[in-house]
Amino acid sequence: MKKKHLLIMIILFSIALAACSKKEEPKFTFNDKSITLEIGDEFRLEYELTKGFKVEFDLDNNDVITLEDGVVKALNSGSVTITGTVEGYDVQDTIEIIISEGETELYVSGTKTFYAEDLVNIATKMDNLEFKDNKLVLVNKDISATYESTPIEFNEFEELVLTWNATTNDGTATTFRLAIGDGNNFSIDFIMGYYQNNNLRSIGSQSDNFASVSIDTLINKDTTNNKYVIIKFVVIASENNVTEIKNISVTSKQVNTSIVIDYSLLFDKTIAVPPKQQLAIPAIGNLICSPTSLSMVIDYYGYETDVVTVANAVSDKGARGIFGNWTLNASYAGSFDNITSRVEYINEFSQLVDYIKNDIPVILSIRTTSKEQLEGTIMAYASGHLLVLSGFKERDGKWYAVVNDPAEHVDENVIREYPIEQLMNVWRNYTYILSDAIL
Repeated sequence: MKKKHLLIMIILFSIALAACSKKEEPKFTFNDKSITLEIGDEFRLEYELTKGFKVEFDLDNNDVITLEDGVVKALNSGSVTITGTVEGYDVQDTIEIIISEGETELYVSGTKTFYAEDLVNIATKMDNLEFKDNKLVLVNKDISATYESTPIEFNEFEELVLTWNATTNDGTATTFRLAIGDGNNFSIDFIMGYYQNNNLRSIGSQSDNFASVSIDTLINKDTTNNKYVIIKFVVIASENNVTEIKNISVTSKQVNTSIVIDYSLLFDKTIAVPPKQQLAIPAIGNLICSPTSLSMVIDYYGYETDVVTVANAVSDKGARGIFGNWTLNASYAGSFDNITSRVEYINEFSQLVDYIKNDIPVILSIRTTSKEQLEGTIMAYASGHLLVLSGFKERDGKWYAVVNDPAEHVDENVIREYPIEQLMNVWRNYTYILSDAIL
């Protein structure tokens, strides 16, 4: 009996000893999830760790910082995720370090394209994103990503239009957003576009006390005070997400601006943009001036696009399938390799001339109420129309704009000449600018 009791005591003692010797599960968390530094800054990593344990650090990008004895030194612009792992345990946490140059322009007069590196430099939030190969890409392709810029000051503006140049895969969606305000108080996040392959769309009516959005245009309700803009986007989680953001552009219609023609700047030149007509295309021919103009200019840069394919790609699924959403058209062009594109509101005649001088054709948005407003057109365009400005020509002492006007039934009749002053009078100042160089 005594032996039996002794055996039980030994077993109980062994169990107690094993329980006492069981490894304690450590706790480890960084104090910050994301911080932004400027080149040359130093920062000591701060974290909570159970006493008696050690942490090992791993970097997913060795080009932008050094890490020694827990001190980060910023070397180059970009982003890096640091993963801390408790030695001997599967206990981890991460912190994202964003490195900016500290010199990015934060005042915009007119139009500004923020390339991926610029977006890093002005970021206040960049979750699950990193700068790689001149693009913003996802760190973990299976979870969502969010971006938010610092407030950017604009010259007084009445309207804003957003453009993005990005690529993605089927099933992945990104929403691009703007907020405006006075620098202290800001509007709701206005969704300026929903980006998904074969499912581009605007969002329905959006409005608050700061602004409202109509299809592709944000309308400022207080031009005196609302001068600050925050750029945002959210990449929605999907399996094996391969979204890549090349750049984001914002253009503004400034207060009290008008175009004055300076004839001394004009010169004889025509850019060889391949002509394409729209009206002979069945069912949608009278609706697709925008994608037809876009197709012409994309092909000018060496591609071979089909007008119907382009039209289907830019169709706004959120607005009854319209084909003329400026944001969706210009953003689609930017998905092509080696093309940078944006919507641009042009305030100066010299800017228009400079684009032609530099072999950049310009897609113009016009509106007419009668054929007489633009001699040579086959109809009036009360709802608006888009065509391609490809050059200038002087004839008998009078200057003409050389255009590819898609409102025709045969390609041979697309290239036309309109009196320059008439074209400028019906032009709405909005353009699509496509280039094979940095804008």
